[in-house]
Amino acid sequence: MTVPIEQMLGILLDALNTALVADGTREDMCSCTIYPGDAVPMDYGLEECGGMAWVRLVSTGPTTAFPATSISVDNCFYTLAYTVEMGIMRPAPVPEQFGSEVQLPDDTAHYDSSIRLMQDMRLMHSAIKDAKRDIPLLVLGTWTPQGPQGGTVGGMWTLTIGDEDEDD
Repeated sequence: MTVPIEQMLGILLDALNTALVADGTREDMCSCTIYPGDAVPMDYGLEECGGMAWVRLVSTGPTTAFPATSISVDNCFYTLAYTVEMGIMRPAPVPEQFGSEVQLPDDTAHYDSSIRLMQDMRLMHSAIKDAKRDIPLLVLGTWTPQGPQGGTVGGMWTLTIGDEDEDD
């Protein structure tokens, strides 16, 4: 069975949405979608919402031994392996300014943000495991934290997915 990449990304997004709904934070997100391009826009003004979540195609390469990329002659006839990113970013604790006075976030704000970051890591891991039922080939990569930068903090999982199962 061959599953198109668009469908596999949709399966991952549906699983992420379902996990966020179960977590009770989906309705606060300003965005939860499949993003195009080489980066996710973090400048959506997360101070006005509870965060953003996404799935994004990072790269694609031919493979004969999934998930490794093949660089042999005529590799355009091989099946493809897709590197995908699943991520969640939320507002980060930021300094507040009152006139000329600046107040830094306290330890509790950073602690709470750290706990939320780890909860999101597990939430995405669970979503990926749920999506695996409908994706023929899936190899989980690493989770990497991101930020705090620009008032956001979060993290991303990388995974490699394939569009053909062993029976093809």
